[in-house]
Amino acid sequence: MLAKYQERKARLLEAFGLIKSSNLLPCGSVATGGWDEVSVSEAETNLEESRYYVSICGQMKAGKSTFMNYLLFENDREVLPTDPIPWTAKLTMVRNGSKEKARILFHTEKEWEQLRLKGMEGSSEEEKNYFTTFIQPAIDRAASKGIYAEQLIAKDRKTLELPSIDQLKEYVTAEGLYTPFVQSTEVTIPCQKLQNVILVDTPGINDPDESRSRITTEWIGKSSAVVYLFVANQPLSQADIDFIDVHLASVPPEFMVFALSKADLVRSGSISTVETYVEANLPLNPRLAAREILKGQRVHPISTIAGVIHNLETKGEPLSEKLAFHKTRIPPEVIEQKGWLDELFDAIDGQIMKNSGEGVLKKAEVTLKAICTRKESDIDSSLEVVAAKRKLIGLEKGDLDTQRKRLVDALRRISGLKDDLNTQIGNEIKQIQKYAISREATVVSQAEQDLDDWVIAQSNPGEAVRMADLGISRIIKKAILSLSDEAVSESDVERVQELCRKLQQDLLATLRDKAAASTIRPFIPVADVRQLLDETISTVGAISYEDCRKRLLFWTKKGETLSAIKHKGAHLINEQLREVRGKLLDGFAAQLLEHSKSIIAMAEEHVESVRKEIEEIATSVKSKDELLREVQIQETGILQEQKRVESVVEKIRDMIGVK
Repeated sequence: MLAKYQERKARLLEAFGLIKSSNLLPCGSVATGGWDEVSVSEAETNLEESRYYVSICGQMKAGKSTFMNYLLFENDREVLPTDPIPWTAKLTMVRNGSKEKARILFHTEKEWEQLRLKGMEGSSEEEKNYFTTFIQPAIDRAASKGIYAEQLIAKDRKTLELPSIDQLKEYVTAEGLYTPFVQSTEVTIPCQKLQNVILVDTPGINDPDESRSRITTEWIGKSSAVVYLFVANQPLSQADIDFIDVHLASVPPEFMVFALSKADLVRSGSISTVETYVEANLPLNPRLAAREILKGQRVHPISTIAGVIHNLETKGEPLSEKLAFHKTRIPPEVIEQKGWLDELFDAIDGQIMKNSGEGVLKKAEVTLKAICTRKESDIDSSLEVVAAKRKLIGLEKGDLDTQRKRLVDALRRISGLKDDLNTQIGNEIKQIQKYAISREATVVSQAEQDLDDWVIAQSNPGEAVRMADLGISRIIKKAILSLSDEAVSESDVERVQELCRKLQQDLLATLRDKAAASTIRPFIPVADVRQLLDETISTVGAISYEDCRKRLLFWTKKGETLSAIKHKGAHLINEQLREVRGKLLDGFAAQLLEHSKSIIAMAEEHVESVRKEIEEIATSVKSKDELLREVQIQETGILQEQKRVESVVEKIRDMIGVK
């Protein structure tokens, strides 16, 4: 068995050597799942040293860190940061060792300068806001304690060894004094589950900070296996599809495990429907079907919070305030079943952990195959570019002028679509507003009843006052969650989704009609309305709840009577839910407009690229024959390269036993 393993390994290492010596690199963009000399050398080293990386991936706030804490510690010990604020996320590697320790890796001077420049000159308002809202205040807070960037940031990366992993919060959470200066962390713990395995907790795939999204992308390329977490109440989002399509192509299908995290958020009795939906639709997606990477995959629903509650109660340990609150909203049968986590862990153990040696080899094979496929695709794209340019050169001057006019018309039509969209979204929000107001009234009425019931149930007014912030804030949180869930109906979502689909169709039709002759193929996505709404709900709900909690704490500390607190609580319920409804709809409209504008911008960029091509040809001093000869020479060179690559690729595929 060992001899066969070594033989396969030697063959794969030879194939990596052939790739580097045959000038197949770079192929594709590393940022979008391509390879260069550095990434291929790293893949080769991982094979040579039998490094077995398992990455935990998913959207921001998918519960990755909470899941890893449970997997590694099986209790309420939050070693890895679970801060809901996405800007605090750091890539964390966890490996087995004789004792607990952590290593902090700080930003280099180059990384730090790029971060600062984005804060001042960011390509988007989001980038600027990210820096001014989160990074700069954190820097200022650190400075007030005598901690400055120049102490930690250097040309070559500085590192710091921590004697205890419980100190991580100072380096990776929102409140941590060192957080803004940290690039990633490495954690070592005694854990038999991690024998020969390195577990990687990645930032969210849809992180607004490009540097962290890029880190996630890079680590998927190194990973032998992936545990991917969908969010049960918003499964199969466009961000999920995009990520699986681009980045999981280099991971062997048998070394992927999929889960629906936060299954407790799905209405009781609906989780099997969600599970079936994801399992059925993943392999049917046209962008995924060709590779069949998800065919036959089981999707495991899980509730990590339920698992933590079950373990603590089984041990007779008290629940924290946060867990006690979660227990009130999770069905008892989910807690009894440990949040279905055992089934998932069995799949991870059987499918990933126990086959680490095979996983290393399979990862190398899939990577080599993907490099070959990507190189072939690059050449096909180059030939398409040449063909498109020949088509443009073949146009007479009058035809070029006509094409110019068509482009102007295309831009005018796209601009018209933009204006119409603003009006249509405004009209949709007005229509949604009517429904939301009616739902708000129902939720307020129920919350007021819950408040009355809570006051009546108190036998000790003095104790009730002391605990009022907890009791009433739970009522308000329940109301906020209820309103957030019900303020926009499914028919509203589908109607707005249809609006976005029509926008995409109109843009594609405009490009086909008016800007067909182009050297690039346009990709115009459809905005995922459900995801945009859920992102807004998450942000608005969290802020609103924290605001309520602070006000309630102030009242109790002031020594108000229970009667006064009830009166103020009722007023707060009305005020807060009205505010939530307003912010929710405003935020939803803003998210929708921003996303739709970015889609429109893609179409405009496409038209502009065509215009530049035409301008280049129209203003060239060279004759049409000369331009065509240049294109012919270019095409001949590409075809020769194609023949050479085909020969090398055939040898590599023979080496790895793949056709």
